[in-house]
Amino acid sequence: MTTLRIAGTLVLAQAASLALNAGAALGADLPQTMKAAAIDRTGGPEVITLHTLPVPKPAADEVVIAIDTAGVASWDVYLRTHPQAIKHSAFPLVLGTDGAGTVAAVGEKVKRFKVGDQVYSYSWDNPHGGFYAEYVAVPAERVGHVPQGLTLQQAGAVATTGLTAIQGIDDALRLKAGDTLIIHGASGGVGSLALQFAKLRGVKVLATASGDRPRGRRRSARLRRRRLPRAMCRGAARGGPHRVPLRSQARSQAARRYRRRDPLQRGSRSAGV
Repeated sequence: MTTLRIAGTLVLAQAASLALNAGAALGADLPQTMKAAAIDRTGGPEVITLHTLPVPKPAADEVVIAIDTAGVASWDVYLRTHPQAIKHSAFPLVLGTDGAGTVAAVGEKVKRFKVGDQVYSYSWDNPHGGFYAEYVAVPAERVGHVPQGLTLQQAGAVATTGLTAIQGIDDALRLKAGDTLIIHGASGGVGSLALQFAKLRGVKVLATASGDRPRGRRRSARLRRRRLPRAMCRGAARGGPHRVPLRSQARSQAARRYRRRDPLQRGSRSAGV
């Protein structure tokens, strides 16, 4: 986490200066060059440096976004140390898989967006480079209008985690109203969004998250299977979403009844991220 925070601080500091210049091209021809936070070799946060690179030109089905906010996440750290994990890994490599900003240019086949629209986007292994830059070009199908009520900063941090969460809820688990779901790590980026998506679909949600007590005094959040029904029953009796207590208590008759409906037994489904 320390490495991630250092990298995030560096990128945000650079993005603050980049954003001042990015807006100048809106509604006009794109500049020839831009500033970007890129790497020329693998290593720690210190390998992320400011580069002057060509502004990407949009293909017919692509959108160029003047970046306001770039998401910073653990997979960026992984790619910084293992760029060979993606196909388009030539140096200088611009990191960043998601972000938000304003449409600066659109390809001739793009109809849903126009210059000046506020949008957010996700693009993994982008041949044009990542979002740690003044501009990024991405396929229009990976771009969305910023939802009402969200700022560009909020939207810029939500695309990858939001997609991960909704794919788990809809594509992997195919949850429907009345289903019961346990989310471990519900206070994290993916978990907190998965909880909300599930509740919007009428799912009963039970969630676990580590507490704020010192590590030496904290119970393990990895509940053993024989303990899950007991904790779930205490939460289910109060309505949802539920905070699952980790401290053991005396078993009750209700807990034993719930054990017989343990969703971790036959007929259950799971999705991991």
